[in-house]
Amino acid sequence: MKKVILFCSLLCILTLCVSCKSVYYLSIETQVPATISLPSPWANIVFANNAVAQPKGFGSKYYLYNKEIYPDIDLLLDSTLVLCTQLLAESAESDHFFSEVLLYKFPLRRDQEWMRVPILTAEELKSMEDKTEADILVTLDRLILRLEHRVMPRYVNDSDPNVYLLVEAKINCSAYNLHEQKLIHSFDLADSLRFSNLIFKDSVLIYQKVPQSIIKELLSGMSESLVNYIQPSWKRSERSLFTDKSSKMAYALSLVKKNKWKQAQEIWLQNHAREKNPQTKGRLSHNMAVSYEMLEQFDEAIEWNKQSLLELDAPKSKANIEEKDLAKNYGNVLKRRIIDNNILDQQLSK
Repeated sequence: MKKVILFCSLLCILTLCVSCKSVYYLSIETQVPATISLPSPWANIVFANNAVAQPKGFGSKYYLYNKEIYPDIDLLLDSTLVLCTQLLAESAESDHFFSEVLLYKFPLRRDQEWMRVPILTAEELKSMEDKTEADILVTLDRLILRLEHRVMPRYVNDSDPNVYLLVEAKINCSAYNLHEQKLIHSFDLADSLRFSNLIFKDSVLIYQKVPQSIIKELLSGMSESLVNYIQPSWKRSERSLFTDKSSKMAYALSLVKKNKWKQAQEIWLQNHAREKNPQTKGRLSHNMAVSYEMLEQFDEAIEWNKQSLLELDAPKSKANIEEKDLAKNYGNVLKRRIIDNNILDQQLSK
């Protein structure tokens, strides 16, 4: 069994920076659930090529000094399908979420209907289960590439070409439960890369090798994004804390920088008990809510967020609209995190 992430609500403090006079922002990472909940966590998963290469020349446009040309260039589309399937498997293996990640080395299709996205039959899925002994099958069903390639001089009378290249890709995939021989979910992703100022005199480099390397870079990034459909991932976000120039609040902030949330809580609680100003009390309550989220005590975080909203909105409070919106928006973030954590508990449970 490969090592997996067990603490699905772990937060890591990365940086701390000043946003304005009295608000500090923490950059954090939170684990978010996969888009698709697979039936068996930490399963054996196999990736297979179920796509047909698009016709040679489809979606490719070449311009030489604003004139469209038709070079006889082979972008190795069959091998690109193999590469894309391999990149999907490598991306899934890198996070160690699955017990075993397999790559099925043979194409599943022999037809030439490249635009069709077929759903595998129960018989085909049973055959894959017998051959691979995997629990989950993910297929690459279609890959469409579009290429716009312009060769232009950098300036008048320039003898060396300047290459402008746009590569667009759309990938369609499907996930199957091999034990039950049924489709779980289909998903797709589109992305693009744009390059310029690549100067070559060799036309083979200009029209073939440069696009091939860029296609690989594009598909590599897309594969990492597509794998997030089937396994939990980490997302960068921000949290805010209210502070001021007092020595106690500055000390509390220094504790936060060391990830000592309980010690910071003691200071905020003492200040909250003594404070009469509802605006200041609301700010301290907001800090308490954030600290409880960091300690993974979400019920307490919700209660302190509600308290913060009441205090900031009190009749005698001088809180501005930005402070009220900050606390209100944070309440929505907390609710989303609780929902995500419940899903993560299911996705990461044995």
